[in-house]
Amino acid sequence: VTVDVSRDHQLSVSAAGSRFTVSLNGSLLFTHQDGTYKSGTLGLRVTDIPTTFSNLRLTASP
Repeated sequence: VTVDVSRDHQLSVSAAGSRFTVSLNGSLLFTHQDGTYKSGTLGLRVTDIPTTFSNLRLTASP
């Protein structure tokens, strides 16, 4: 995926059970199934480019 680093983007990650869905700017990037962990914490990692995050929200699914 090529990303224009001169503008802001919206990244969405949803988890439902062991299924993860990742979207960028409203477009689906990929889904992934992984049941390794039953619970955990939020973590963000970026390498090789200065990055800022704003309006970060973590919400529970109903």
